[in-house]
Amino acid sequence: MYQKAIFSFTNERVAIVSQNSFFALGLQHFLYDELGCKCVVIHSSIKEFFSDNHCKEFDVVVFNNDVISGYEFHSYALFNGLLGCSKCIFIGDIRVSLVNMLMSSFGAVAFLLNNDDLEEIVRALTFLYTERTYSSRLFNEYLRANTAGDENSLEQITPREHEVLNLLCHGHDTDTIASLLNISPRTVVRHKTNLMQKTGAVSTLHMVTSFLNPTFTDTISYPLKLQAIVRPQRRRVL
Repeated sequence: MYQKAIFSFTNERVAIVSQNSFFALGLQHFLYDELGCKCVVIHSSIKEFFSDNHCKEFDVVVFNNDVISGYEFHSYALFNGLLGCSKCIFIGDIRVSLVNMLMSSFGAVAFLLNNDDLEEIVRALTFLYTERTYSSRLFNEYLRANTAGDENSLEQITPREHEVLNLLCHGHDTDTIASLLNISPRTVVRHKTNLMQKTGAVSTLHMVTSFLNPTFTDTISYPLKLQAIVRPQRRRVL
């Protein structure tokens, strides 16, 4: 039996975007019957969803992997101003190359697989409504299985990259890390890219999860010691 959500879902507006009518109807009935949601609208394609004049008014949008196409999705979302607004759940074995783009696009996002149970849906919603990103255990295993990491490259992590990774694990964003380390945001992005290559991670979420979750210490085994890094602000010389 799934765990009830810790928040009221009655007045939330949910859109389900999926070509799989069995999946969409099943999720719709679950949201109706078990969570008491009164407004659940099904769209069969990305184009149909963004053609809806009310698409930006949905509180939660669930995208099934059968409608996700990276460039099409990104262009439609940018045009309609959905990015950074709605809480989004992506369900399915989406291409790992899209994970970073989707994470950077939305303020709150969750990743699940099709064979995740209903309890994972509730857990994902709970995380989203506390403004936290969520990925299920099965999805993380999927990322791990589709990652070809080079263990020897872990030994090549530089002290500066270690500091960046440390701050990422503390939840800091690119601009905050740049300020704390007195470097430019572009340099932080370069360090993140190098870290992902060396750790074999496919996204920042995957990399941080791998270090913080003991389940995945066999994936990325570099001995990270979390420390609070506080550096005095120094005036930059142009």
